[in-house]
Amino acid sequence: MQAWHGTHLLFDAFSTDHIGTGEGGDGLGWGLYFSENREGGEYFARYAAASKGKGYLYRVTLDLQEHELIHLGTEDSALTRHFLWSQYDDRRLQVGNKVYAKLLLSAHNHAVLAEEGTKPSHGKTILCLSSERVRIDGVFSFSPSPYEWVCIRGEA
Repeated sequence: MQAWHGTHLLFDAFSTDHIGTGEGGDGLGWGLYFSENREGGEYFARYAAASKGKGYLYRVTLDLQEHELIHLGTEDSALTRHFLWSQYDDRRLQVGNKVYAKLLLSAHNHAVLAEEGTKPSHGKTILCLSSERVRIDGVFSFSPSPYEWVCIRGEA
């Protein structure tokens, strides 16, 4: 599954050790956030560039099988949706989200798939719980003037 991630950080591999150091939005809970569509990743990279001075867009492959995904919006996901979306800004629940993420991983669920992203054009939001399932295929740097994306790693 191809996905996109926008951030102000340049790195060689995704890691769950740095969760909480990025843009700050954690509406689905603890994990690594990706957009189904490039536009979603670009949105967050541009936001990072405006607020932090640099913006990077990562094109990734998520090594996930259909049976490893929890689809929010289905009856099977009611408990997951209730837990991950309830008062996620409470620090105790953030710790709880990490514990719950580990519980999901122990049941061989490696990602949560939301039906929509921040904006409809972003596609679905993918919350990946395991950094080992993320492979970076390309990295793009954002330049606001002139407005362009420059491939700095991988293939354009």
